[in-house]
Amino acid sequence: MLRSQFAVYLGEEGKEGFCGFLAEENIFVILEIQGVYDKEKGREFLKKIKSSFLAAGISTLAEFDERLSSTIQKENFPLDFALAAGFLKDTIFYVKTIGNGEIYLKREDLFEKLLGNNQSASGFIQERDLIILTSSYFTKILNGKADLKRFLDHKKPNEIIEGLTPYLKGKEEKGIIALLVEFESAPTEEAVLPPSARFEDIFVGLRRRWLSYSLRLGKRKTLTLVLVFFLFLILIWSVVLGQKRRILASHSKEIQDTKTLVTQKLKNADEIAFVNLNQAQSFIADSRQALANLKQELGGSNQNDVTEIENLIDQEANKILKKEEKSASEFFDLTVDNAKAQGTKMYLDKDNLGVLDSNQGLVYVLSLTDKSLNRYKAGQIKNSNLFGIYQGVVYVYAQGDGIYKIDGKNNSQKVIDNDTAWGRISGIWIYQGNIYLLDKGKSQIYKYIPTDNGFSTKVSYFKTLEGVDLTTANSLSIDSSIYIGFPDKVLKYTAGVMDSFQTSYPGNVSLTKVFTSPDVQQVYVWDKTAAAIYVLGKDGSYVREIQSSILKKINDFVVYGNTIYLLNGSKIYSIGI
Repeated sequence: MLRSQFAVYLGEEGKEGFCGFLAEENIFVILEIQGVYDKEKGREFLKKIKSSFLAAGISTLAEFDERLSSTIQKENFPLDFALAAGFLKDTIFYVKTIGNGEIYLKREDLFEKLLGNNQSASGFIQERDLIILTSSYFTKILNGKADLKRFLDHKKPNEIIEGLTPYLKGKEEKGIIALLVEFESAPTEEAVLPPSARFEDIFVGLRRRWLSYSLRLGKRKTLTLVLVFFLFLILIWSVVLGQKRRILASHSKEIQDTKTLVTQKLKNADEIAFVNLNQAQSFIADSRQALANLKQELGGSNQNDVTEIENLIDQEANKILKKEEKSASEFFDLTVDNAKAQGTKMYLDKDNLGVLDSNQGLVYVLSLTDKSLNRYKAGQIKNSNLFGIYQGVVYVYAQGDGIYKIDGKNNSQKVIDNDTAWGRISGIWIYQGNIYLLDKGKSQIYKYIPTDNGFSTKVSYFKTLEGVDLTTANSLSIDSSIYIGFPDKVLKYTAGVMDSFQTSYPGNVSLTKVFTSPDVQQVYVWDKTAAAIYVLGKDGSYVREIQSSILKKINDFVVYGNTIYLLNGSKIYSIGI
């Protein structure tokens, strides 16, 4: 039975086109598209190929050809693309190229091009065969087959890729790919001797038999039997030690192969992370799967080697995905002012941090620069779960009543009446004196403009409501544009029109709140489930991830200067960024 090991060269991915591969089970595919093509569709196509092949039960070249062709016919590929595919069935290897795809074979000292353009073939694969699935673009950059061959001499796939990488980096190598697959015999499983009975029980029985036999035998025969007995013990001992050595040798090879594969996967992830974070995550996931397979093979042994590989993956993944573990320190304790203080929400206006304590009808306003503390008290605060601050005045939304302002002397005044047209108000923000309300029930953001007598009637912030669905929105933030937080994304609107804001997060997310302001240069998104805050550019680009165990416990957060401030009941913590 044959098994494979592989390595892949992926050129720098351009803004257009797609470059990807599949190397799982006994299926090997490369797809390279030079024209305009959606990258997500490319990844979905490779998944379809895998599902189609595994479900088909392919046993002939015709079945392989038909299965691949029928899958491709359903796709709308540009004219300029390359596909090369291989499928291993026992020792028979089926291959096919479409478009600009090419397949090469190296067997001992022979190196030839098997297929190109639209061709298919099959044949017996042999141990140490090296198959290269690539495209004419790749070999053109290498000046043809002869230039490629000089990198192959008696090397493993990962060693070949290491040799090719610096050579190709100096050339125009955007969107090119080469998948190298080497086949070798899988080690046969040798029978494991069953556990022996306890040594002391064996020797007790032997001693009794020996005394009985020795009384009936002469001295010479007794010595002969002793010699035979010890030779037998030596034979048994040799078999046990030999079996142990074979197991250790097999484990050692499995560990080394896994280290090589993991190192290559992490290298691929590091090279592609800047242009395609999702692909980098896929490579990291592959390295973790390789480690899981190794653990299963070892069955609990060689823990030091397993831990070493695990630490390598964690360290490199954190570096590639820009994860930082941070510790929080206590910044202020509200119980210094009020023993019963219990905050639920925060709001930031310049350097003034407001904390809502609806149980006691209080809003604490803490200066982050000098730590001076003021208290705002009003009955309407007890009915509030949303509030804001602007120029020393606190505004609270009292559910079913309206919006009140509370000044520094604790005088309260209703400034916006309750509106029966409101649905479910779940967010408030004050920007340049205007009050913005997020109504997730009506999928609206209302804007109220200050007037001489209070505030204007509501106007819709959106220029058009077409496609606006805020039913799952959980927060909003304003820096002149409006950022709306959802469990799986953030939307950005500028002047009432949707703006570009696309983010590739490092894995699945469950977002709790989005925060930014005119005073900070980035957007911060809190994932309470993952105990993380993702730092994004104001165009949605992923910058880094901050992790801290306290982020699972807090009630709210804001960012001021180079510090994240966290609310946990009566205490405010800080994390430097």
